[in-house]
Amino acid sequence: MEIAPETNIGKRALLLAITSTSEEEEALKKEFTDNDYICAVTGIGGDCDELKKRINVAVIGACLNNNIISKTPREIHAVIHATLEAKEGLLLGAPSGGHFAGKIAVVRHKDWLAVAIYGHSAMHMMTNHERVGLGIMHL
Repeated sequence: MEIAPETNIGKRALLLAITSTSEEEEALKKEFTDNDYICAVTGIGGDCDELKKRINVAVIGACLNNNIISKTPREIHAVIHATLEAKEGLLLGAPSGGHFAGKIAVVRHKDWLAVAIYGHSAMHMMTNHERVGLGIMHL
């Protein structure tokens, strides 16, 4: 799928978050990198109430470990806001005590950053719901 350069940073993050295989993920990361995007992917899972706290740490860690941002208040602040926006979409209406397993993708292009989170939540192992959240912020 061809995406015009410098547009749709959120779409790129979502596409990366919904990849099903490591080969698909690596191919997208290479395509994005070849077009001057910086990206990272990490997994996350656990109790929905715990995740509300842990997602920020996971995203900031992925950004710092993959040189998506510098360790400056301005850039960390932008990552936190994009992550909060993604969490709102992801966990809004998620039942207390439910569990979530998913993938976080972060994509940066110049002064824009997108955080996408995709996965499944469930109150019981026999039921689950797909969930997605997206946040975009200017650095």
